[in-house]
Amino acid sequence: MKKENWHVEFNQLLKKCRNKLFRTGVYDCALFMSDAVLIMTDKDPAETFRGNYTTDEQANALLEDYAGGGLLEAWQKFASENGHEEISPNFAQRGDVVYWENDKGHLMGVVSLSGRTFLTATNKGMLEVPISKASKAWRI
Repeated sequence: MKKENWHVEFNQLLKKCRNKLFRTGVYDCALFMSDAVLIMTDKDPAETFRGNYTTDEQANALLEDYAGGGLLEAWQKFASENGHEEISPNFAQRGDVVYWENDKGHLMGVVSLSGRTFLTATNKGMLEVPISKASKAWRI
């Protein structure tokens, strides 16, 4: 369940991250999503990972140790343990977490305040993507 007035802090996070440069382990899609969830719930999905990886290989090893898989499996474990129900992306609302898989890979993101797009961190800056592109979603 989201904290009251979560959207104020979330908007501040968006302003802070708008032009932030992507760096694995410092500012990546998983950490951006985790920062947003932390703001909304006071629970940090990346608590065991923060500061412990700087490469994709290190991140993958940590995710494997934590959940027996990759980014999706780690998020699913956290979501399950914290009551974040998986929903159809068609029903995702502001602040909900989404997973996007395409031919270039996969990303975690958060539904924007408009509710029509989701936001994620990429090596080209913050990316805004139509919600229809999300493969999976979870209610926060």
